[in-house]
Amino acid sequence: MIDSTEGFRKFAKQNINSQVRSNDPASERQRLEALHGEVWNTAELPFQIKSFLAPYCTTVEGLVLEFQDRPRFYWRVK
Repeated sequence: MIDSTEGFRKFAKQNINSQVRSNDPASERQRLEALHGEVWNTAELPFQIKSFLAPYCTTVEGLVLEFQDRPRFYWRVK
């Protein structure tokens, strides 16, 4: 099966992960909150994840989230 979004998603994932400035979760959370507002780590995530297509995931509640790999944080797509 051909994934017509693969190129876009690969670019978006590389872009998100290239912007990581610190492996320290507290510092990285501050940076992401300034960019995206509310962010969550995996333990804090108030939504149930339905599916992943990095760097996006969908929730059972019908939301689309973006995420970065390390440190792992999620935020709502605007």
